[in-house]
Amino acid sequence: MPRSGREPALLAGVVAAALSFPSAPLDAAGVVGDGTPGSCTEAAFTAALAGGGTVTFACGASPVVIPVTSTKTLTAASTTIDGGNLVTLDGGSAVRVLSTSYQTSLTVRNLTIRNGRTTDYGAGIRCAFQPPGTAALTVENVVFQDNRCTQAGADVGGGAIYVLGGVAVVRDSTFTGNQGGNGGAIGYLGSSNQSPPNGLAVERCSFTGNSTLPKAGGNGGHGGAIYVDGSGGGLIAITDSTFASNGSTGLGGAIHTWFYGVPSGMTIARTTFRDNATQDNGGAIFHMNGSLSITQSTFDSNTTVGQGGALWMSDGGGGTPATVTNSTFTGNSATGVRPNDGSKGLGGAIVQNGGTLVLASVTIAYNHADWVGGGIVGGSTSATTLRGSIVANNTADNGGNPWNIQKNCSSTLGDGGGNVQWPTLNPFDGNDRRCALGVVFVEPLLGPLGANGGPTETMALQPLSPVLDSVPGGCPAGFPATDQRGVARPQGAACDPGAYERVAAPMRLHTLSPCRIVDTRGAEGPALSPGPDRTFEAAGRCGVPASAGAVAVNVTAVDAGAAGNLRFYPAGTSVPLTSTLNFRAGQTRANNTILSVGSLGRFSVKTDLPPSTVHLVVDVVGWLETPPE
Repeated sequence: MPRSGREPALLAGVVAAALSFPSAPLDAAGVVGDGTPGSCTEAAFTAALAGGGTVTFACGASPVVIPVTSTKTLTAASTTIDGGNLVTLDGGSAVRVLSTSYQTSLTVRNLTIRNGRTTDYGAGIRCAFQPPGTAALTVENVVFQDNRCTQAGADVGGGAIYVLGGVAVVRDSTFTGNQGGNGGAIGYLGSSNQSPPNGLAVERCSFTGNSTLPKAGGNGGHGGAIYVDGSGGGLIAITDSTFASNGSTGLGGAIHTWFYGVPSGMTIARTTFRDNATQDNGGAIFHMNGSLSITQSTFDSNTTVGQGGALWMSDGGGGTPATVTNSTFTGNSATGVRPNDGSKGLGGAIVQNGGTLVLASVTIAYNHADWVGGGIVGGSTSATTLRGSIVANNTADNGGNPWNIQKNCSSTLGDGGGNVQWPTLNPFDGNDRRCALGVVFVEPLLGPLGANGGPTETMALQPLSPVLDSVPGGCPAGFPATDQRGVARPQGAACDPGAYERVAAPMRLHTLSPCRIVDTRGAEGPALSPGPDRTFEAAGRCGVPASAGAVAVNVTAVDAGAAGNLRFYPAGTSVPLTSTLNFRAGQTRANNTILSVGSLGRFSVKTDLPPSTVHLVVDVVGWLETPPE
């Protein structure tokens, strides 16, 4: 479990700076084998490692598996093991594969390490304690599969890798099915702040199906893929990676971080978290006591039995706010009852439990909480800023009570401008909350999560979304210059809210023979009245396909009982302020117009007139689509 300490942190260059410290000169190189598969034995591997330096393999052109029956402990100042993409080191589900000694540096590349076993730390690789800021471990293009630490509880784990201090870099590698007491794939103990700093960089890696053991005595089980206990004043820097289907019994389904103050912290960029799960807080990430920056990342369908379906965070660190920018949260959930304190699901996407947080140009949609805050729980007008963001169509069950409140946010956050929320508040309960004071209530018409270009999946604003170009002031200070995909902002007269900036594309008109889709004098009756708005189907009628974003129509008001007007809008969105058709009593009045039907293929009509009725006739003459950007 994390040790005592406090403060949080920064600077992406810290890890790289730490890696720049000179290492000891290389010793003589070793070669395993004489060119034949049979020559690549465990004994030959052991002999090649003895002198340190660069160890390569001459085993022929086909892949080979070298059984490791006893842990290889490296004592030379620096060792590099290069498998040439043909070598597997197999621990036989019996022993740890590799271990380093104090003041040694290890590089492994182009091989597979599998079936390592140990009780405590690092079944694949265990790096012994290293002095602050020294290069402890570099991993490049390595597959870690089914490495397991069998002891549960606090301060153990790192199924594939465990690093005790120093600087570690992991690139272009895959972690599948590893397990530990904490940190199913990687455990990192960087300790409290030091000089020079420690740190861990993870670049272009995938973590799939890694997990923790059950808690022991209420301890452990944190970080399904990565567990961090301090970063020694450096950063945990994760870029261009994927975390999928990892799980923990404690905190952080994919990542658990616990820092000890500035300048320690974590940065995450261009990374996807999908289907991770925890039995405690933080379905994807649990973050504590350090700086935090998340950019261009997607959180999809992560779950928690507790709080924070995607992200649970506290304390941005030393007055430095945590920031989440150009990122998407969708399909995440906080459900059930937390085992240790009985609390119900809070914060389907995000829980802020302290510190300060800026959410800028994020899309938070279709997340769920069993209690409140399907989108966001926590925060305040002073501790949290929501800027240029969409918080829409999140749900909350209110613990089974019929309150119908706080589905998007549990509290009102500081308003950075340009925010959108949907649906509207419950007018019958004053305990419902705006996500920000100046938020605009409108259905944003988001498309499904998908590959829309860029490093991570996004939810595209649809061509006729009412929030396009809607940020007041264009793109004021504080708005990012690009969207989650890297597309420049703005593409129109102003920025679009959320993580996706739509590139304008011309509409295509497909003409149809005139065909009547609405006539309230017949099957679509009764006549319109000032009561509830009426909704009519367009898609699937008169040749209008489900893919249509709008229809070209002639709308006619017939036999109006009083002067009034009709306002048309896509079903499920907010009512516009301007009318489409005005009429006088007894008048038959027509108008040609384009009606948006949104993603539902329907349009709604609001009738403005004194107590009376008016019949509506709608003839379609074409439909419109927008080509892909």
